[in-house]
Amino acid sequence: MKATFPHYQFSLVSHRKCGHTPRQLVDNYTEYMNLHKMKYEYGVLRTFVTTTLDLAENLMGLRFKGAFDTFFTLRANSLALTDAEQKAPGRVVAYLVMAKERLVN
Repeated sequence: MKATFPHYQFSLVSHRKCGHTPRQLVDNYTEYMNLHKMKYEYGVLRTFVTTTLDLAENLMGLRFKGAFDTFFTLRANSLALTDAEQKAPGRVVAYLVMAKERLVN
């Protein structure tokens, strides 16, 4: 554990110093990322639902810019999720959370 998390010494003394236990770090990170994943999934769903109508409307009216805006919206949603991952509290445990998700599923 110490090699994986050099900034955290996992002992009773260091838990008091940093104010977080490893479990709290995992919980904080998971909660933060779940919120941002829900936002991302909502954005993707919204984009796909409106894309069909937007494409038909924009292509019929020969407004090509509007037809392609929805595709850029998808990319913006993906970038927002990546940004949230970089700013997540307790992100030093991100690898542990991802490994646990892959082992369980």
